Amino acid sequence: MSKRSNTNSPSPSFQRRVPKKFYTIMGPPAVPKDLEMEFDELWQMFREALQPADFIDEMYIRNAADLEMEVRNARKLKAALMASSRDSGLKTLLDKLGLQHSARTNLAEAWMRGEPSATKEVKALLGSAQMGADEIFAHTLANKIDVFEKVERMIAQAEARRNAHISELARHRSWWSEQIKSITSKPIDVEFAETETGNTDERPTEP
Repeated sequence: MSKRSNTNSPSPSFQRRVPKKFYTIMGPPAVPKDLEMEFDELWQMFREALQPADFIDEMYIRNAADLEMEVRNARKLKAALMASSRDSGLKTLLDKLGLQHSARTNLAEAWMRGEPSATKEVKALLGSAQMGADEIFAHTLANKIDVFEKVERMIAQAEARRNAHISELARHRSWWSEQIKSITSKPIDVEFAETETGNTDERPTEP
């Protein structure tokens, strides 16, 4: 019988920086296997920067690292979306330059494939109208603005939640600091009683 792999553990192909016990208690990150090392590094960076003092600190820090990973992945998604949609912006420009639908579609597709002849032709066509890569990206953004706005909202929401966990961590530490301060600042009443031998005993007053 083949041994079943443990899908709840990070890939053993790299050396973790975060202690294994925290993976066991808090579970694996919600990232693909090829991003586990990146997440481990990120989590450890948060731990080193915020210096957890107890397990509550560790939980807030882990949540903040999870959300920072969401932010990073959303930004990668945004960049990938822009790169893979450039033909949309190019088709808009070629339409403005008077190319027919089939001609601009074929040229844009060949340009996306990186064909040298198409790259040269696009450069010449756009150059004749004093346009270039900036205009392609601008029209790509305009054509996909609804999708980009959704991605931006995803990023903003994840950043806000990440910051909230860090703020909660600060409040937890402030509360704990106040508790310690209130305990250590209480005065201890002491009475002095003279014994039969004349010695003076120092006895705490009963509460």
